[in-house]
Amino acid sequence: MSNGSYYMVTRVKTYASFIHQSATDVSKKTDSLLYEYIPGDIISRKAITRNGYNGLDIVNRTRRGDMQRYNIFYTPFEVLIFKMSGKNDYVDGEEGKRFFSSINLKTYTATGNNFNAGPAGFEVKLPHEPHVYQNNADDERWEFEAIDKTTGDAYLLMKKSVYNYDFLESDSFDLSLIETSFRSADIFDKQISRQNTSLQGYPALIVKEKLKSGDFIHAMFVIKGPHYYVLAQRSTSNADKAFTLYKNFKFTPYTYNEAKQYTDTFLRISMTTPVTPEIDGGLRTIIEQTMEDAANGNNSSGYITYWKKNRNGLFRDERSGDLVSVQVLEYPRYFFIRDSSKFWQLEIDDHLAGKDMV
Repeated sequence: MSNGSYYMVTRVKTYASFIHQSATDVSKKTDSLLYEYIPGDIISRKAITRNGYNGLDIVNRTRRGDMQRYNIFYTPFEVLIFKMSGKNDYVDGEEGKRFFSSINLKTYTATGNNFNAGPAGFEVKLPHEPHVYQNNADDERWEFEAIDKTTGDAYLLMKKSVYNYDFLESDSFDLSLIETSFRSADIFDKQISRQNTSLQGYPALIVKEKLKSGDFIHAMFVIKGPHYYVLAQRSTSNADKAFTLYKNFKFTPYTYNEAKQYTDTFLRISMTTPVTPEIDGGLRTIIEQTMEDAANGNNSSGYITYWKKNRNGLFRDERSGDLVSVQVLEYPRYFFIRDSSKFWQLEIDDHLAGKDMV
């Protein structure tokens, strides 16, 4: 802000309901970090409640004498941190009171309806509308969590899109990689069963794990093209019939935005696409001119490049994870193709030279 104040909201995923930790367990871990990560001196600290969730209201003063205020809330799925900072005692004024009193946390009530995940591409029946989290900062992953207050069972669904053009492995190998990534030595004790299967025609792996706490994890890993899915349910029962999540799960088609004509002067292509990248025109012009000058000898060595570098473009739907990759190689000005069929055969042979394609 122009007056030097700022606001910040931070979400920290805990998966507390899935690993069977209470709000008290999470708050104890948070408490041990307060004095390390909150700068200066803590002036006041008191317990608060908002929309049924317990939390803390903390006020501190930095070494510069500026006051800061935090509201920290513990939900079954994450820790929410609301922070306000300003010069001197600005936070203690009306603006600060207005900000913190406006906080309203979402509550989850039981429903008998199916939940449509929209861009994540599936529909599933859960005890309530799930907690939804799209992790774009790390690995662009959709996460959905819910908890059945009647049985105590917790549900976790994940979707991640993986595009790898360098190698192609068997489905069973990729499923094993998902399984390995999902397991945590900190909470998993031993594997009870493991079986390759399919879900609605797509390769899948179903496993049953015993946790160190005595509970059980029933999980299914599914590969649907470039999209990887995890369907997991924590339960006190190790019976196969306890795993109901995948039985109430089905894939659904994704509806894209209206396709529009898009012309890219950098790649020198024109296409109809529902995804139009947001590109700074001025910056794009500078990049194009710089590459052209470098190829024509206007570089540090004065060397004129005969073969130009590849130009790459990614058209990605951030919500669904679908992606189209475009690679353009502009051949030298005096390059001539005598036999087009032979040319394409050489291109294919070069692409397969690594011998890593089935």
